[in-house]
Amino acid sequence: MRVVILFLFALGVAVALEAAPVAPRIPLADHVTGYKWCIKNLINFRVFEPRELSKEKGDALLKLLDEGRVVGAKKYPRDVAVKLAPARLWIFATLGDGTTYQFGISNDGSLDLPAGRYEINEATLPKVKQWVTDLNADLRREVLNTPRPCSYRMWTLDDGGTLSGVARIFYGDASKWTVIYEANKAIIKNPNLVPIDAVLTIP
Repeated sequence: MRVVILFLFALGVAVALEAAPVAPRIPLADHVTGYKWCIKNLINFRVFEPRELSKEKGDALLKLLDEGRVVGAKKYPRDVAVKLAPARLWIFATLGDGTTYQFGISNDGSLDLPAGRYEINEATLPKVKQWVTDLNADLRREVLNTPRPCSYRMWTLDDGGTLSGVARIFYGDASKWTVIYEANKAIIKNPNLVPIDAVLTIP
């Protein structure tokens, strides 16, 4: 009888341990030698090739994630995760041994990791969102300071996939979408259906 009880107890502990989700581990900033980042569009294609991210900014993000201690242990179920939009911002951290740790950050602040999509706890989430906002602001300044005429790939900034969204970004007036349409008629047949990977000329 005692053996049976011990067996059932051990089995219960094993099941509990297996069922208890474990938060993913995030590399320590001290273990990373360099960072790159890129943006992906709604169908998970890179908008541009990975570009350098300063060690200071990358370290700041990893410290916010605190080696995974601020990442919720509960991940999205598979049937929910597949319905979520892919992460927009991707970080590539090169470790001291030459390997690369890759993770994505979605617009809602959740993390896309090899094991699934996880939630960041409520206390840290605003800081992570601000980090993403600051990085997007840097990119926005860079794009808008490019002398015109210039080329612009859809979804690089918060254009919403529309010509009016692009006009709002570059001209501060969504109604000026016709200016962009006229300059890009060769690649845009219908102004209401802009190809998701279109590279536009901004006059």
